[in-house]
Amino acid sequence: EKLEEPALSNLERGLGQLLAKEYHGSQMNRDRNVIQSWLEGLIRLDHPPVLDANLIAHLAQRFNSWHCGCQLLEKQLMAANLSDSDQENLQDALCSLLTQLNEADLVAGIWKQRASVPETSSGLISQRTGDHASAQDYFVEAMGKAQNGRLVKDAKKAEVFLWEERWIESAKQMSQWDMLTEFSRSVTHASLLHECLWRIPEWAALRELTFKHTIEDDTQLRIYQAYYHLQENKGDYADQSNSNKIDYVEQSIARGMQKALYHWTSLPQGSGIDPFIPSLVKFQQLVELHESSKILSEMNQYLQPEANSEKPIDNIRNYFAMWRERMPNTWDDPLVWSDLLTWRHHVYTAVSNSIQALKDSGLRDYNQSVMGLIVNETAHSVNSFARMCRKQNLLDCCINALQEFYPYRSMHYDDLLVKTKQQVKAYLQGPPSVDNPLQMGQNLISTSAVDRLSKRQTAQLFALKGDLCRALGNSEEANQAYATATTT
Repeated sequence: EKLEEPALSNLERGLGQLLAKEYHGSQMNRDRNVIQSWLEGLIRLDHPPVLDANLIAHLAQRFNSWHCGCQLLEKQLMAANLSDSDQENLQDALCSLLTQLNEADLVAGIWKQRASVPETSSGLISQRTGDHASAQDYFVEAMGKAQNGRLVKDAKKAEVFLWEERWIESAKQMSQWDMLTEFSRSVTHASLLHECLWRIPEWAALRELTFKHTIEDDTQLRIYQAYYHLQENKGDYADQSNSNKIDYVEQSIARGMQKALYHWTSLPQGSGIDPFIPSLVKFQQLVELHESSKILSEMNQYLQPEANSEKPIDNIRNYFAMWRERMPNTWDDPLVWSDLLTWRHHVYTAVSNSIQALKDSGLRDYNQSVMGLIVNETAHSVNSFARMCRKQNLLDCCINALQEFYPYRSMHYDDLLVKTKQQVKAYLQGPPSVDNPLQMGQNLISTSAVDRLSKRQTAQLFALKGDLCRALGNSEEANQAYATATTT
């Protein structure tokens, strides 16, 4: 039986004050706690007391009561006679919890219902289907209308924030880091600038930013600290003045791992893999940061004038082989690929620069196979990233990666063939930013050094040439290319 006023208001006020008491924090790290029992009891009521939406979200997050918090917010949303402001607060709190649980589809569904303009729904649908370019266009269109004053009466403040947030997310997925760096500096978006600076990279600026502006995600902060500690004064760790650099890195990694494990234990068990995916990505980043510190330490040992052992190079080769085997899944978010492969590229560059410095100094001989190793690993990373982009229909990203991300003049023929195949397949799919892509693909194949390829590789190339000719409507040339491919 539902309580009547004023007894109901007194109960709600008293219950809210009770649940907000600081002494509950002593049970925060326990598997079972009083807050969980309270929230589980409240959702069993037909008419639960109405609590502040932000309080529910806070308790659900801090006391590992995610699902109870979501159910309680949903019950309050279904109540009659809700004011617009109360409904918005409840929806914002529910979206916040679901976002932290990585339930992107549910968040998109809520926003599709509450959207006041069609661009919001269209952008969210495009984003969930992987069409980030179209999503970005929708959000830019919505923000443009808001700036021109055409949406003042319709769009809510939270929806305007959503447009900017999702526009940034799409830009991240498409690796538009130069644009995001300029944007984050112009609007003083500190957390976004953190993400941009280590990719550019600007290590001194990143170090300064981490001191001036902290970020909420403590694990990510430790990762940033490890990034710039590893990159600053790399190759000089043997110097007495810089001997503690690796110690700083290991401390940051250890603290980051501790924070990541704590966050892992705070997530709901038995609720699928989605809530744990961001933590799994961070675990891999922390593991590879630890391996990076070992790689640069091995490199530093090899650079010493008295060094005469090839063991450090063998150890580095083993680490790089492990990285090859630890690639993300083809259908993981492009941002996951970008995070891992960009950092690997920084490590490859650091090793390459160290070897080049040793070569230029002329102090002693060096293992020339190291440069070949760096070239091969860089090519493999770029080709793998481009293949993922093409598979996920991010064709412009695929073309840009193949044309801009590889810094060396030479490439092994096997890697060159993989690069050519990915580029031609992307042209066949029709990247929006490329004029006459099919002809571009034909030109690329015609300039390939077929005489240096094996028979199998030559057949693959002619099969692609046949696909291009068929797409261009040249049936006779397509038949000739396919015939050559089958008889090679």
